[in-house]
Amino acid sequence: MPATLVHPAHGDVIALENQNGILWLLERVENSLFTADSTLAFDGEAEQWDGLDALIDATSFVDLEGQPLQEADVEEASNLIVEAYGYPTDLFMGTRELSDLTKTMYPRERVNLPAPVNGTIGQAINAMSTQAGTIEFNPDVFIRRLPSPPAAASHGNAPVTPASIVGALNASAQGDFNKGVQAGPVEFAYAVTACNRFGESTAVISVANVAMPQANKDAGDHIDLTITNAAAIGAFPPEYFRVYRSIPLATGAPVPTLNTEFSLIMQVPAAFQGAGLLTVPADVNFLLPFTSIAYMGELTPQVITFRQLAPLMRLDLAVLAPAYRWMILLYGIPILFAPRKWLRMINIGRLV
Repeated sequence: MPATLVHPAHGDVIALENQNGILWLLERVENSLFTADSTLAFDGEAEQWDGLDALIDATSFVDLEGQPLQEADVEEASNLIVEAYGYPTDLFMGTRELSDLTKTMYPRERVNLPAPVNGTIGQAINAMSTQAGTIEFNPDVFIRRLPSPPAAASHGNAPVTPASIVGALNASAQGDFNKGVQAGPVEFAYAVTACNRFGESTAVISVANVAMPQANKDAGDHIDLTITNAAAIGAFPPEYFRVYRSIPLATGAPVPTLNTEFSLIMQVPAAFQGAGLLTVPADVNFLLPFTSIAYMGELTPQVITFRQLAPLMRLDLAVLAPAYRWMILLYGIPILFAPRKWLRMINIGRLV
């Protein structure tokens, strides 16, 4: 309130905070349209809607196994959508993935570059013709490579860091550890953070690597993980965990110690919130660390839409002190009517 009674250098402070709040909310919405998952709630009271990662049919994906995006991958993905009676129109991907796809065209001379005009060279790729039709490319700055653990807790009310994470081989033939991994025995290290609606804790790193011999890879074995809650939970218990993994390590390699050496591979709801209790997920090597995901599908109102109960608004709150309080509020939810008419392209690597 005092700031509204003077003439600050940056202008109207309420207008500035309105702008900041709107931009923050739109950033959260954009991220959530892709990655949100309503199942990441301990008691069923979800703090998130379902984004495309959760809405798209679990069997509808193309796995690039760590390779950069190629023209043939886009063609294959579009054909899979057609086989599900869809008509693919759009591909949403990270800006780096589109840049890598563009670079593959340079030596192949598939695009006739125009003569330089005023010293400008290069070619932007905005769409691709496939047997399923023309696919529009939509680079999105919020679609990033799978992240590393945060260096510090993202919020003061984030959960306490888990006590530990331990991995062990499970010979049940559910994994695919030959994917994206060099031949021969390898080892993996893990890290885990605890999350709730406020934010994410710091990470705890496994004290030992988990060995994966070649025979176990060939047999399709996977790794069972045991996450142990902190000895003292505090006022803000974990709702779910984010599990991070290292790149394949040589046999006998030391456990990595830097957060940047780990990348997200899965998110799992907490089985229990009590101190010292366990959550036991399985790593089947579905997502590879340090890769990214792209999304292709039929962008029509009959297939996918965003339903709004009310548009973006400002809602004033009660004045209880010499301070103005309000919120920027949006009531809405994405709906995917035909889960197989969209597809994920997973494990997209970087072009070196």
